[in-house]
Amino acid sequence: KPKVPDLTLKLTQPLLRGAGADVAAEVLKLAEREVVYEVRDFSSYQKKFALDVVKEYLDLLQQADSMRISYNSYTNSIFFRTEIAARADAGLLAEFDVKQARKDEYDAKLSYIASTNSFQNSLDIFKQTLSLPLGTAIRLDFEVLEDINKLGLPEVPITDLAGYRLAITNRLDFLNHIDKFEDAKRNVKVARNGLRPGLTFEADANLRDQLYDSFEPNEYTSTLKLKLDLPLSRLRERNDYRKSLITFESQLRKLAAELDGLRNGIRADVRNLARQKANYFTQLEKQKNAEENLLATRERLRLGFPGVRTQDIIRARNSLTSAQQAVSRAIVDYHKTRLDLQRDV
Repeated sequence: KPKVPDLTLKLTQPLLRGAGADVAAEVLKLAEREVVYEVRDFSSYQKKFALDVVKEYLDLLQQADSMRISYNSYTNSIFFRTEIAARADAGLLAEFDVKQARKDEYDAKLSYIASTNSFQNSLDIFKQTLSLPLGTAIRLDFEVLEDINKLGLPEVPITDLAGYRLAITNRLDFLNHIDKFEDAKRNVKVARNGLRPGLTFEADANLRDQLYDSFEPNEYTSTLKLKLDLPLSRLRERNDYRKSLITFESQLRKLAAELDGLRNGIRADVRNLARQKANYFTQLEKQKNAEENLLATRERLRLGFPGVRTQDIIRARNSLTSAQQAVSRAIVDYHKTRLDLQRDV
């Protein structure tokens, strides 16, 4: 006749060492945390990589704009040298002035060649950043620079303290630092639990071997046990506990250092943004002054004012070129710093 399959139920419950849901689920909790940490790190890397690409692209546009300014300076030096040569042929200037104008033309040409070479190198580096073949043709969108110039210098209405508080709650990488500190803190509790004596309650029930036609569910045997494991030798557990304390203290110092670094970084971003703003308007005034100085010097030379030399115009035009390039860099640097601040908070 068919028999009922053997059925055994067994319950084991730690009462001292290993007791509690936190201790029992610690391994699973750590595994889940590691998955969360990896997702956060990847998301944080995505944001950083995207911002780095944007900043590198803005630098590339700025270098192209600087190359354009260098080219304009070179063509202006050709026109100026032609004008000086004509005035020298008319007996209004000496041959020495022509040589100075020619030297200025060579310097402007070399500067344009150097800026072109620098731009090409940066373009190749940008292609490598995007993992593109170096032979790939890239067309830059210079409307981005026009949009930036139209946008001006938008404010970031945030203080360093408010930014610090935002960063602690929003930055995924710093949430990882905080949670890893909590992991170390919780691990101390688990390791301390391992030093306790072992007291385990065990219960089991066995259904007696029966036939189906005479099955009686109350026919079973059961046992109850208490197992005591005294901590006579806990060298490994004691070392684990000491190691957990050391790890906790180390994680605490690391968290404090990371938070201090975060606060300092945001403070530096806020100060740099204010500095970049002041630098832009100063460079703008400097460019305006250089334009007026060049026009005035040209007029004085053409009107034959005493003491005005060809070298004065060359110096004034070079100052204007430097000022124009500085303004181009200043507004791009401001927006890069603004993006850094927004990312850091």
